[in-house]
Amino acid sequence: MYTGNNTFVEEISITTYPILFSILLAALIPSILCSLLIFVYFFSHWRTSIINSLHNHPIFLLSITSFLYNTLDLPFTMNTYRTGSDTPRNPTFCLWWFWFDYTLLAVNLYLAMISSIQRHILIFHSHWLRFHRLRWILHYIPLIFGVVYPSCFYLVVIYLYPCEISYDDASQYCLYPCYLDVILAYTLDWIFNIVLPVLMNGFANFILVMRVMRSMKKVRQQQRNTWKKQKRLTITLLVYSLLYFLLWLPAVVMTIVKNNANKQLLENIPDLYYLYYIYVFICPLQPFMCVLALPELVQTIKQRQRARRIIAPEVPLTIGRTGLQVRNNQWY
Repeated sequence: MYTGNNTFVEEISITTYPILFSILLAALIPSILCSLLIFVYFFSHWRTSIINSLHNHPIFLLSITSFLYNTLDLPFTMNTYRTGSDTPRNPTFCLWWFWFDYTLLAVNLYLAMISSIQRHILIFHSHWLRFHRLRWILHYIPLIFGVVYPSCFYLVVIYLYPCEISYDDASQYCLYPCYLDVILAYTLDWIFNIVLPVLMNGFANFILVMRVMRSMKKVRQQQRNTWKKQKRLTITLLVYSLLYFLLWLPAVVMTIVKNNANKQLLENIPDLYYLYYIYVFICPLQPFMCVLALPELVQTIKQRQRARRIIAPEVPLTIGRTGLQVRNNQWY
């Protein structure tokens, strides 16, 4: 995603491409397999894991958006890292790619932020969600907003914003959308679609940890077991949302420095490119974090592993012409 410089791809040092491609390729294949495992679990336990488990809704939505990014968006980025140019480079594809890329990254940021805020309600005020109207206002509508708003915002600014779109046939890359040349449009995009969700996500998680620690000290002895469960829920939900805060924070901080203090920051310190674009690894890593946030899925995997380790009953042995054999088509 564009994060504050009109030269966007051209500024990336070409020496970073092979490294980024190799790391992304190593992470992408197991990530897609992990996403498929999550989908199989959700669809095979739809009632218990989705309908009756509100805290799993953000995980399910994040799994879908991450899977879309990993299968329909990231391969084009990786191809750029491999070949050194965007393919294809026609205007129709470039506009779609920018819209799709910007939308998915913003949707993931908003879903992570919303789930971090909703976590306070799930842990401390879960009784509010017993009422149908409040459940829609506090849970479903924010999640719907987190998906619809970024899609509509980038649809407007990329396709409908009144600015002149220029194309350079000699360029090896898709030229960035023209709205980014408009200071006001770019600033609003950067603040509300990147900085705000990243900082709100971190702030909400920090406050949640403080509230849980404070509440644990106040509970009575007979309430300890209840709060142990709440503590476990807090940890599992923190896993995937903190991924967005930690991997987006370097880009946010460096963009602030570039725009206000040192415009040549990345040129002066080329090694910062690795840290600047580390957010590209969020979606490939997201499925693994979602698995950790699904203790039921982890328990199911462990049970199947134990079942495979069960020692088979002894089978009679016979002596054949070729030596010692095991009946029932066993190895001999």
